[in-house]
Amino acid sequence: MPEAILYELREVTISLLRANNITSGHWFLAVQFGLGAGYNPWAAAGGGRLPTATIPVLKIGLMPTEEANDISVNAAELSPKPKGGRRRSKKSATLAAK
Repeated sequence: MPEAILYELREVTISLLRANNITSGHWFLAVQFGLGAGYNPWAAAGGGRLPTATIPVLKIGLMPTEEANDISVNAAELSPKPKGGRRRSKKSATLAAK
């Protein structure tokens, strides 16, 4: 089993476009971040606590753009998403019909 499955941003954008049946326009992946602050739970080398910033990912989505650029995907150029299920050969489809 692999330790991690990683995707390029463009691959995620294409998958989201297909999942949402978007077939026109230029789109890019948008990420909304949050910001939090506090003190880390571990003591610093000198025994004190250090202020810490936390930046969580809150949302991931698609944003339209008017122009093509190096991070956008043209939805009109994508091939349709593969249909689910197995493809049956003509022979097995004929046998199933009998």
